[in-house]
Amino acid sequence: MESLDGGAVFEKDHWTKKDGNGSGITSVICDGNVFEKGGVNFSIVEGNKMPKSATTLRPELEGRKYTALGVSLVLHPENPYIPTAHANVRFFVAEEPDKEPIWWFGGGFDLT
Repeated sequence: MESLDGGAVFEKDHWTKKDGNGSGITSVICDGNVFEKGGVNFSIVEGNKMPKSATTLRPELEGRKYTALGVSLVLHPENPYIPTAHANVRFFVAEEPDKEPIWWFGGGFDLT
């Protein structure tokens, strides 16, 4: 994206959760030739127990540890005739010893 823009570079912030159960990269680009503003973010988060909000409708997830990987982006072009792009894509896997992992994808994409 930097080479496509030809004028701006991403400022990157590598982060780690205080509890050590996740990390990621937050990248911001602004004032470029193509992109007025934009953000591209990557994250991985792990936990020993699925949250109650996840197990209410899917009780088979109860007691499983989980890993969630995500990519999100918002891009505002400099050209007012090009729509803003927003995307959020996630991959989840819930694991329990001696059982098959349960995994799925989530997310969406839109232009505004």
